[in-house]
Parts: sequence; C-alpha cells; structure tokens
Amino acid sequence: MHVNFCNQENETMSVTYAESFKKYVNAGKFDAWLNDGPILIISQATLYERCYDLLMKRVKNIDKIQWYILPNLPLGESFSLFSKTLMFIEQMKLPRGTKLLSLGNETINQIGSFIHGVSPYIAEQFHIASDLSGFLSAISGYATLTGPNLETLSERKALPNGLFYDTMLSGSETLFETRLSLFRMVQIGLQYDVSILNRLYEETDKRTEHYVAFSQDLLELAQKQSLDFEYGKTFTQALFVTEGSYALNYEQKRWLGLLLTMCCQNEQVHYHADFKIIKHWLEYQLGESLSLPKFLLTSDLVEQVALILGREQKWFGLSQMGSRTTQAIPTLLEIEHGIESFRSIE
Repeated sequence: MHVNFCNQENETMSVTYAESFKKYVNAGKFDAWLNDGPILIISQATLYERCYDLLMKRVKNIDKIQWYILPNLPLGESFSLFSKTLMFIEQMKLPRGTKLLSLGNETINQIGSFIHGVSPYIAEQFHIASDLSGFLSAISGYATLTGPNLETLSERKALPNGLFYDTMLSGSETLFETRLSLFRMVQIGLQYDVSILNRLYEETDKRTEHYVAFSQDLLELAQKQSLDFEYGKTFTQALFVTEGSYALNYEQKRWLGLLLTMCCQNEQVHYHADFKIIKHWLEYQLGESLSLPKFLLTSDLVEQVALILGREQKWFGLSQMGSRTTQAIPTLLEIEHGIESFRSIE
C-alpha cells in the first residue's frame, strides 16, 4: 500500500507498507531511484547479507554505490555509530549530491537522519524499515543521538524523503528488535492512544509481524500530532548510573524506567491504572523480571533522577492513560513515593 504522508509541520514523504520489498525491487519499481546518482547504503551485517544481491543486480553502475556496514557496538551508543559513518563518508570521498539509503531499525534511521542533516555531501535519505521501531522513527521524524548511558547528546526532527516498511526483510527479528518494537508501541499507547495499548494487551502476541496491522492507525496518528519517544527516559538514564543497578540488563532498565515514571506521575495526577496487571503483562511479554534489586537504594535513585530533571527542566506526564501533558517537575518526596509504590507491587 502506498500513501503520501504529511505531518503537522507540513513535511511530506512517500510511504509504502504491507508490501514485500523483495517483490518491489524485483519488479523494477526501485530501479529509477537506485540508478540516479551516487548512493551510500548503511545497514548492519544481517541486512547487508540479505539485501546486497537483491539491490546490486538492479544497479547499472555498481561503482556509484558504497555500502557501509555499521559495527556492533554496545546498545544505545548511536553517537559513536554516527561518527563512524561520517568518517566513512570522508574516507570514501563521496561527492555532493550523494543519496542515502538506510536499512534497518530506528537506530539506523536516526543515524541516517543526522547524516542527512549535517553532511554537505548527502542530498536525501530513503529509509527501509525492517521492524516497527524503524517505521515509527521515520514517520515521527524524531531522532536522537545517545551516549553509553542513554544520555541524549543531540536531537533532530525531520522526515526522510521516502519510507518502505517490510517486517519480513530481515527474516527473523532479533530479541532486541522484537522488544524494541513492543516498547515503542507501549510508549505510543500510554502517551497518545490508549486503544493501541488495549489492543496490544488483548492480542498478547509476541510476534511483531502482526504490528503491520497497526500501520494505518499509526500513520494517521503521526499526521495529527507530533510524536516523540522520551517517555520513561529520565528514570532509565538514572538507572544506568545509580549504584546497585549492575544486576539489571539494558532491557530491564528501559522497561523499569517506563514503569517507574508511571508510578511517580501517579503521585502527581492520580489516573486510573492497574500497575500490577501492567507489570505482570510486560514480564510475560519479555520473559524476565521487572523488579528493582533490594540492594539498589531508593535514596540513590531519587538523587540521580533529581539531577537529570534539574538539567532537563521538563517533565512530560499523563493526564490519563493515552493522554500526554506537561507536568510540574516532581518533588523529591513524589519521586521517592513513586519508587516505593512500584516496589510494593507484588
């Protein structure tokens, strides 16, 4: 299915979804784009292996194609990947007017967005989303570059020039990609449309290919309002630097950040939510515990959250489930009570 997408800032792009990218390419529908000027392709190794022959057999002059395989770095360090990509552009002496084709999840799209935004040699970006996170990242236009503790080093808002969404492109998703797609859907449901959250809960399906059924609703939502994915990030960042959090993995810190944010904001605005059901449902989806270690002191976490909030000077909350609003920055007591209320969930 093909649509012309327009967001709140009147930026436009072409979007194709619920179609096979392989069939699209083999039918010659991507030939004109592939054979129009020099192109830089960025992806990780899996998509390079799956897409190299598919794309290269349609290119008339392969000397005009450069493919940069992004190295596997610790999760969250997108700024490092961005820097390495810029250096590759310089090493290859890519000319002005080079087009960028990014293939993969949200991290790949965000790196592509920044490359397009800052490099004088990149004329446009086309993103091929291999999972829901890449699709959401592209239609929101929201991109960040982060450091090793998930701290935001830079942010940008701009749509790519075109988007193709095909969850079958990469074969089977990694566990990280599956969880990332679920995380973004939960964020969207909490902040913008509780019906999405209800559908996720009712279906309780761990297979992310069924997310394609949400595509039209997500496109309509992104055209009506500006989306971002910062909800829960303050607590997640705090967990990265709080003493005693070493027992938590990356995924646990991210999901705990979301749940702790909800509990803390419930101290400010008492919205109706059954935190026990939400916590247990997410634990089932992830297959692991979402509890704070007993040796992680509440006082230490409160201190780190307060430091981050003092710098950010903003706090987005929920007036109710599915409705986002700007709230006053919580007091130390509200943060403490929120953490303790979460700890009390059995």
